Amino acid sequence: MNTTEPATWSILEFTSRSGIKTYKVFGGWYGTIAYGDKWKLSTGIETFIDRDFYFESLQVSGGYYLLTKERERLSAYQMGLLQGWATELAEEGVKVRTVSSQDFIKQRNRLDSFHYDKNYK
Repeated sequence: MNTTEPATWSILEFTSRSGIKTYKVFGGWYGTIAYGDKWKLSTGIETFIDRDFYFESLQVSGGYYLLTKERERLSAYQMGLLQGWATELAEEGVKVRTVSSQDFIKQRNRLDSFHYDKNYK
């Protein structure tokens, strides 16, 4: 089992043309001048558990993300990537936006379960 602990993170909500919502963790790490910043997009959130100072999130792939609450934000690098993805995906009829952990939990509590579409890009 792989555990990922990003330096910065946010939850992304992808909405397909048909209205199906998929939630993923967008993690980032600060790099150096020589190596640059890095990022990783999770396979899809299965569980999202509040553990006082962090959230523990099981992903569709079986890996875990440990998400420190005080690190919930995107770096300038991640914001640039997200802006590019939003433009490209909009051309395919897909919307992407950030969702705060608190809004995600509220949304999740309103639903019996949420859907992960394995055929979704």
